[in-house]
Amino acid sequence: MIGILSKWYEFPAKKDSLKVCFKKSGLSSRDYRQTMIRWKYIFLGLAAALLLHLGYVYYKVGRDVGREHWEVPSILYGRPAEIRKGDHLGNLRFAERLSRLSYRKVTGKPSAPGTYSEERAKVQVFPRENSSEKPSPKGGPVEIIVSEGRVASLVSPGGAQLDSIRLEPEEIGRIMGPKMESRRLVSLSAVSPFFQKAVIATEDARFYSHSGIDIRAIGRAFFANLREQRFAQGGSTITQQLAKNFFLSPRKTLWRKLYEIELAFFLELRYSKPEILEMYLNKIYFGQDGPRGIYGIEEAAEFYFSKAAKDISLEESALLAGIIRSPNRYSPFKDPKAAKERRSEVLARMREMAMIGDNEFRHMASYFQDYVQRTTAAELGDEKLYRTGYRYYTTLDPAHQAAAREAIAGGLAEIEKTARPADEPLQAALVAVDPKTGAMTAMVGGRDYAESQFNRAADAKRQPGSAFKPFVLLTALSQSANGKGGKTLSTMVSGGPLSVPTPEGPWSPANFERKAYGKITLRKAIEESVNTAFV
Repeated sequence: MIGILSKWYEFPAKKDSLKVCFKKSGLSSRDYRQTMIRWKYIFLGLAAALLLHLGYVYYKVGRDVGREHWEVPSILYGRPAEIRKGDHLGNLRFAERLSRLSYRKVTGKPSAPGTYSEERAKVQVFPRENSSEKPSPKGGPVEIIVSEGRVASLVSPGGAQLDSIRLEPEEIGRIMGPKMESRRLVSLSAVSPFFQKAVIATEDARFYSHSGIDIRAIGRAFFANLREQRFAQGGSTITQQLAKNFFLSPRKTLWRKLYEIELAFFLELRYSKPEILEMYLNKIYFGQDGPRGIYGIEEAAEFYFSKAAKDISLEESALLAGIIRSPNRYSPFKDPKAAKERRSEVLARMREMAMIGDNEFRHMASYFQDYVQRTTAAELGDEKLYRTGYRYYTTLDPAHQAAAREAIAGGLAEIEKTARPADEPLQAALVAVDPKTGAMTAMVGGRDYAESQFNRAADAKRQPGSAFKPFVLLTALSQSANGKGGKTLSTMVSGGPLSVPTPEGPWSPANFERKAYGKITLRKAIEESVNTAFV
């Protein structure tokens, strides 16, 4: 502003030319001076108004993002459970209390607060910190020695005998504000680095390099929307989203957008990048739980995974970051398939930005993992699956899985060297089993999980072909072993032509290259894959 005012006095030649214009128009020097004075006052008035507006916006930004302006519910807690020597754990409903407090059962010694393990005569509990007047021992799990259902002794992490321990009090209700926003404010250091990276990857890749407005993203969104002839893509930065959530309505107008940009500029002027990110992660909406809204990462982590924000894994971080775009659409409770696909997009974006490596991506983005999730969700239900913190012990062999991926990649590359290029890339599937137990040790459902999450190993509908013959042979040999038949690999069977009646009419199977067989052994039938013999 000072620069503009100084320029007013730097160019007398321009004022002289204006004077000439006034003379030509027949106006006097007095009229000229009065007109120039009037314009100076108008200009100074406008400059003062602009400065006042900018000063007010700067003040408003600082005032309205202060923590006293956040809607944070008051939490009501019940009486903390106290376990004493001689108490009967069944009468105390100890297992039920641990479940209600979202303690996770683990194998071996509990290593984190909020976990426990259970043996025949011993329970080990790692209590969380609590604000009761008699806190539980810190630093490790407490051993509860049980005899005939009663507490025989309590042993601290350091080996000392205790008279009693106290669990943290259970939340029994909340006093909500008028907006019904349920949130718990946390510092940025109390948020998983995985989640911070996932949010930046999906919401604002250039967050640390722009000053509140990303011109490149706005231009990209403008041309995308012009091409689609609809609002298909947004160019808002994390700072702009924060400004919108704090100060503006969801209504989309040009003036609202311009004001959003102005507010974003002042947010960047007043606060550091970590402070802006911390406010954003505490402010954003993650969906509904009945009448209450889930706001902020701490509340979302607890709601979806029964964990603190600092403890969520890479996969959980990707899922929660994916929810931000559309909480109702990508909620794992409402649409697990859409949530899973969105999670995979986030992981792929993080890999593209080198936030995670290929090994981390392949480990998380797994056809086998999806298969386990789907089969267990059918039994447990989506809400219980996502909020209980189960641990799964599967038959997958990581070395076999790595070899399976390499086999798929190498095999497809070899075929594509000579095969005619198709409109879509070739796909393949592979399942490996332990021949002794039948346990699945590897599963690959396609060439690249990031490109397609359709599991061709489990979901593709196609003829099994000759892969079915070993099962037919195994059945025949098993019946022989059980005394129901006399077949061995040396048993002679007919490989000649035959016709089988079916509801659609007679079926006459043929062999490869129309080869004809007479009497052959079962060994030869399987070695040469003789269709007629197995039919």
